[in-house]
Amino acid sequence: MTERKKFVLPAKGVADITQWAAEHAAGLEEGICLVTALSPGTGILVADGDPRAVEDLLEDLERLFPGRSSYTAPVPPEETAASVKSSVLGPEKAVPVAKGALALGPRQRLLVVSCSGGGEREVAIKGIGPAR
Repeated sequence: MTERKKFVLPAKGVADITQWAAEHAAGLEEGICLVTALSPGTGILVADGDPRAVEDLLEDLERLFPGRSSYTAPVPPEETAASVKSSVLGPEKAVPVAKGALALGPRQRLLVVSCSGGGEREVAIKGIGPAR
């Protein structure tokens, strides 16, 4: 079953959703948790959960893809810039599950990232695999 949840992201636009995903993984013997960002300009990321590392990543993303006023898309430039950045991050991640636990490294976290600042963002999750 697919569940949807809305997260209110702070101004930096990042929320840790690892615990929410772990709750879904607990019901699976093995398989995957598929996590998908449903809001525009939002990506899903598996990264070091240290807030300083996340801040570094967001700053580098901004340096690689600075906003500009010359986009050809028929939406405001800031929306296009957010779309470009979230496309690089990707809208979804498939996280392996083994014995009811997410198969992440010791410092890895599952993050929802808004490339257009804080606010409410919707995410869907689906556990795929045999039940425990």
